Amino acid sequence: MKQKTLIPLIVFLLGICLVGIILYKVDSHETAQNHTTALLNATAYGERIKNEITEGIDVTDVLKQILISESGEFNQFDMIAENLMSDSIESVQLAPNGVVTDIYPSTGNEAGKIDLLHDKDRGKISCYARDNHTIITQGPFKLKQGGSGIAVRNPIFLKDENGLEYFWGFTIVVLRVPDIFSDAVSALSSFGYEYRISKTDAPWSDTYNIVSQSNDSLINPVSYTFTIGEEEWMFEVAPQGGWRNNLLIAKTSVILTANVILLSVLTCVWLTSKENKNRFQILAHTDSLTNIYNRYGFDELAAKMIAKNPKTHFVAALFDIDDFKFINDIYGHGYGDRALKCLADSMKAFFSI
Repeated sequence: MKQKTLIPLIVFLLGICLVGIILYKVDSHETAQNHTTALLNATAYGERIKNEITEGIDVTDVLKQILISESGEFNQFDMIAENLMSDSIESVQLAPNGVVTDIYPSTGNEAGKIDLLHDKDRGKISCYARDNHTIITQGPFKLKQGGSGIAVRNPIFLKDENGLEYFWGFTIVVLRVPDIFSDAVSALSSFGYEYRISKTDAPWSDTYNIVSQSNDSLINPVSYTFTIGEEEWMFEVAPQGGWRNNLLIAKTSVILTANVILLSVLTCVWLTSKENKNRFQILAHTDSLTNIYNRYGFDELAAKMIAKNPKTHFVAALFDIDDFKFINDIYGHGYGDRALKCLADSMKAFFSI
């Protein structure tokens, strides 16, 4: 009884341990695979976002080329700016000598005509762009028309009649976020990812400001960084609901646990069957009353002994109980059975082998 209980219990416990190991391996593999896939997506869509921002920045380069070709003069600004506008551009601006003088569209943007180089919020980073001949992006900041925006300032340097370079000013575009990269983040969200886009506060800073992010928080995201001008951007990605594939783990756990239980039950059935087989074999070879070999058991054992020792001589003895019927008739069958058992016990004691 202990064997029939203990062995199936051991099989069950070992099976559960194996299930735990398998689930750990499956979970680790799935998590690693999800990280790899997420990193590939972050890289691919990060490059796409970079290109979409760069396309917005290209507007400032178009204005720059016009200024160079016109020797610093800019005619028909509104018409040209109107042709450069897109759904993700809030406004296009010119800032000769760092002072914003032209804005398209002008309606609602009158407050944007400021001296960038001396403004308390924009002066330091604008001077950095001028002094280092580099494009800078500033923001995000709230737009008066609603939403958020990023200002891209491209410093323009021209040459005078003596061939000496001088600072003309800035060509500027204000990009709406997240409109500028909405296609990329929408595609990524359709794949089941949360995202966050951040940029350094300034070229000399390591502090990141969030430009745009999805509604839910990110759990241990993977990231892809890229550079625009001299500022670092970071694109972070994480699966919705975390890295684990809980559905796969649950299905695998149920299937494996069911197999362990089935194996434990089959082990118990096998042990019971084996025990019954042994019992039937004993009953087939021995007498149930005296527990000594019956005729079938005697013949089988004798045949084995003769086959094992073909050159050995054997002696067989036949016992007969005189007047055994008399015992049964006078004292009853119970006493007859006791007489047979006493005879069998005496034979086993005498023939000890």
